[in-house]
Amino acid sequence: MKTFGIIALCLVSVLVGMALLPVDQNLLASFTMGLNTNPPAYMKDVVAYKEGDGLVIYFTLADASGAYTRAGGFLTVTVREGGFPLWSVATAITHEQFQVARVGQGPFERTTLLYTLGRIGERQFQQMRSGNQATVEVKLLCAGSTFTGEQTVYF
Repeated sequence: MKTFGIIALCLVSVLVGMALLPVDQNLLASFTMGLNTNPPAYMKDVVAYKEGDGLVIYFTLADASGAYTRAGGFLTVTVREGGFPLWSVATAITHEQFQVARVGQGPFERTTLLYTLGRIGERQFQQMRSGNQATVEVKLLCAGSTFTGEQTVYF
């Protein structure tokens, strides 16, 4: 009986010690975000910005509770200037293509679950562009619902 009490005391000590250790919230968020496959309720963010001689574009989805989620479907992305399409892509995507990533800088840095189109070279639409801004439109058709978002980019 004395041995059982010592073992129990050791286990309690270890559990209390683990509870007091600081938990890396980003690591925890990364793990739990990657598991969320709840159906999307809306497109949470569309992010597009100029990087070098191109554009970087990604988007995020959220479930009904506002938590980041992923989904497969048919994706259409169009870069427009004054309503005129400069560049467009349409492709099927899967929920496995979403990735957990750190975005932002300094106090705005955060962990998110996103689908990225990567960097699109400006050469692909530069000759047609006349102004200093364009609108990036993102549409995802998923399980009978369409989720949309847009972002203005300044050159």
